[in-house]
Amino acid sequence: MAHFDLSQIAQGLLEVPMSKNSVIIHSVREAATKAFTCDNGLTMLRFTVRPGSYTGTTTSMNSSEDAVVFLLPGVEQTSAGYKPSFGAYYPDSSPLNKVWLTERRFTNDVLEMYLGPTDDAVAMFVNNQYLGGAGDLVGYVAILPLEGSSYLDPIFQPITTSDTVRDNYWAVPVGPNSWSFWGVPSNADSILVYLQNSAGTAAVSKAIRVFKKCMPSKHESTQVAWFNTRGGYDYLTFTGRSPKVVTTEGKTYRRNVRQYGLSTFRFEDDGREYATYAKTGKEQYTLTTNDFNEVERDLVQYLLRSKVVHIRRGDGDWLPATVLTNSVTIEPAGSQLYNVSLTVEVAEDIRC
Repeated sequence: MAHFDLSQIAQGLLEVPMSKNSVIIHSVREAATKAFTCDNGLTMLRFTVRPGSYTGTTTSMNSSEDAVVFLLPGVEQTSAGYKPSFGAYYPDSSPLNKVWLTERRFTNDVLEMYLGPTDDAVAMFVNNQYLGGAGDLVGYVAILPLEGSSYLDPIFQPITTSDTVRDNYWAVPVGPNSWSFWGVPSNADSILVYLQNSAGTAAVSKAIRVFKKCMPSKHESTQVAWFNTRGGYDYLTFTGRSPKVVTTEGKTYRRNVRQYGLSTFRFEDDGREYATYAKTGKEQYTLTTNDFNEVERDLVQYLLRSKVVHIRRGDGDWLPATVLTNSVTIEPAGSQLYNVSLTVEVAEDIRC
């Protein structure tokens, strides 16, 4: 038995799915398919390890001993061992696996998300069987709207299959901002999302339940998205006040405002002996909330680790961001809720 570490090769090739047709991934609306493939860039690749021999002049490769693996961006910890299992993310009806590429923990065997009425979010999965892997083939996304405890008419969306590797890496818009796009009635206050082999059959994934959360009207909330270690995106919404800090930096030089050598001696009109160039600004926000539940609290640790983070203020645009806080103290707020505060900086200069 031989062990090959592909991580150094894969890290240099694999790309995080950031957009689809020039639209940031969280806000994509694919009218024809609803769910969409993460095929912009090298987001998932097939790697083949083929053993052979080299005599100094001749190379021979034994194709019958090929080892094939499909890799997507993500991180495994050393504690997972040299051959970590990804089995929990294979679509399967027996047992019913997690499948969704998220670090969110289950609540009563369901992945619960609380998002504002205008929040974006995607849930991601890999249609593993079409890549020759274990489990069942995903043929449909099923969305079941709920009004209180009453189920409304279910919505089914077929999932196309493809021989192209990255066409089997899928994102499903599940945020309340996309519910009308799916045809979810406006009176729904939550939806249940799961995967099926064919419409109306048993599920091949556990379910995500997305709740439409009431947001404070006196100030804007801030939604944070980050790429997690499983190969998907996770989301949190900070509902507290988010103070904004603007900092600038630049360089100055001294110039002579007196003009000599002209027919008439004069001063420069602006009279500035010190001029500034290369001046830029940065925006920082202190995100706060006092209503995270235990599952949301635990997600904060993964947010701090992520290299790809986006923020969205209110119903504005998504912006790349850097988390400046290196550690977070989480305090109980009572009634199983938690206070969380951290500082982020927009990863784009303000032009001055």
